[in-house]
Amino acid sequence: MKSEKGFTLVELLATISILGIIMLIAVPNILGTVERNKKTTYIEDAKKMVSLAEYKMRGNSKLKKPTTGCGIVYKLSDLDNGDLSDPPEGGEYDETESFVVITYDRTNKKYVYQVQLYENVVKSSKTITRGIAFSNSNDLTNDSVDIVNKGFKPYSLNLGGTPCTEE
Repeated sequence: MKSEKGFTLVELLATISILGIIMLIAVPNILGTVERNKKTTYIEDAKKMVSLAEYKMRGNSKLKKPTTGCGIVYKLSDLDNGDLSDPPEGGEYDETESFVVITYDRTNKKYVYQVQLYENVVKSSKTITRGIAFSNSNDLTNDSVDIVNKGFKPYSLNLGGTPCTEE
């Protein structure tokens, strides 16, 4: 009796079909995991920015603390941002349009921290903006923050105007 070695065409087609079905299930799950990790990186970096701004404000005894109706703005370039991880899209965080605003809530007698963090990514000679739009630091969770994609216009602060006065 002669034994043949190898696979039949039916066996090969069945194997390829099974691998195709596995890929249809696995690829979207992997892509979803990658997007969740990018979102988590943005959120964690925004939280670090808030911590750095808080540390800088509280550590400077000569700095006038924010009062009602006034605030302190720390741009990313003003902070010791060496602790921030690399941006998730491989671009660079914008050091002037990424910032933390510290205001004082007189009703609750506490400081309020708001943050905006975004990066510029160059893809196919186009700059894409992606990041976290102006948000309250207490809202920085995976469930409540949306990552803003291309076409996003960052929030701009008018830093001029009436200077803050002591209460």
